[in-house]
Amino acid sequence: MKKICSVIVSLLILANCAVPAFAATNPIAQNIGVEITSPTSIEGKPVYNADIEITVKNMTDHEISNLICYLMIVDLGRDMTYPVDEFGTEAYQTRSITSLPAHGECIVVIPVKILYVGHFQFSASVTDLENNHTVTADPLSVNMIAVSELNKPLVVSVAVVIPLLIAGYVILHTNHRKGSKKHN
Repeated sequence: MKKICSVIVSLLILANCAVPAFAATNPIAQNIGVEITSPTSIEGKPVYNADIEITVKNMTDHEISNLICYLMIVDLGRDMTYPVDEFGTEAYQTRSITSLPAHGECIVVIPVKILYVGHFQFSASVTDLENNHTVTADPLSVNMIAVSELNKPLVVSVAVVIPLLIAGYVILHTNHRKGSKKHN
């Protein structure tokens, strides 16, 4: 009787330890694949218009339906996300995927307009509304710079020429006023 009780207790302890280990692998997370396929990175200066292409894959042998795809933008320098429409009127609209066939894939295109300077991460997520589960792609790195090297000569020349033109205008205008006063 002691051996039977010890075997039962051992099996219960083993089952108690094994259940969390098997529960950690979520089969729903393995059903959907999401990846930002284009572009691979964005570096430039504002204003920049781009289409973010997201590939959503069904990795099961049955159809998956009722999915939504959306984009999240994080400003890494300010540690914040941006409110709706800050990156274009269509950037934060969710895209519905009514169904995805077995082992099928679809491409979702989300246009964005980048007006800000800074370092950002664009993350694409797909939510399975039937199972209430979300899968997120690896983030897309976006680095927007304020001034490029090509603009420096232009900025310097404008910064020098404008004050010289203003000074010349003031001198000519002052001399013209002095000359008109002498004639009166």
